[in-house]
Amino acid sequence: MASELLRSLSLPAVIDLAAATGFQAIEVWLDHWQRNGLKPAQLLRYLCSSGLIWTVHADMRDLNLISTNTGIRQESLRQVKEAIHLAAAIEAQVLTIHPGRLSSSKDRPEDFWPKQVEVFHHLAETAAVAGVQLGVENMEPRAGEFVVGLDDLERLLAAVDSPNLGVTLDLAHLFGQPGAREFVGRVPHLVNVHLSDAAPGRCHLPLGQGELDYEGLLDTLRQRYDGLLILEGYTPGPLGREREILAYLYGKWQEYIVQKMIPQ
Repeated sequence: MASELLRSLSLPAVIDLAAATGFQAIEVWLDHWQRNGLKPAQLLRYLCSSGLIWTVHADMRDLNLISTNTGIRQESLRQVKEAIHLAAAIEAQVLTIHPGRLSSSKDRPEDFWPKQVEVFHHLAETAAVAGVQLGVENMEPRAGEFVVGLDDLERLLAAVDSPNLGVTLDLAHLFGQPGAREFVGRVPHLVNVHLSDAAPGRCHLPLGQGELDYEGLLDTLRQRYDGLLILEGYTPGPLGREREILAYLYGKWQEYIVQKMIPQ
């Protein structure tokens, strides 16, 4: 599960709840770690004692790796590099990164492809030195995003050509896209998978509260992937109900994923 599921709690509290509820892995969001003031060595010890597997997700709010605003672009790159260093220090399996996006509705995607390739080539080299596996996430088809389709991912990975750059597949981002099952069956160098539900105009809903065809997508996925499935989505609720919220999400995980998709 993603630590952002319970973003109002401290990171150690989320780790404890995830392990106690029955989850097997946690994805630590960079800003969640930053807000808690833990040193990487402290976080590593805490994760090791939890019995969980862990990954890291770079922050993406208000950031853009290929922004036309130099200050935003430089700060975005600095924060992603900080995430790489954290992932290396805590020996995370994967670091997920969002691709850059257009800065304006007047921008043309083709003009920004060289910048996208350049920044990911640089990040892949940095990750290789640090011993970190990167996963670039496929984005939902919304304004400004242009690493959305299968062809986009194939183009980026081929241009960067690094074993340290793979794909974090976000199934909810495929909602409403034609050929979603083909996408899942063909996406290259798959290193991580994000799960959440989706509905028209709404993404990252709790499992069972949307209209995404998980059975079809996961049936295709399991034929070629046996790695981590990170549960995303946020279920707000009154303070003090965090354990109840997480138990609900874990129950939906069992209902929609384990019972239906894993052969008994």
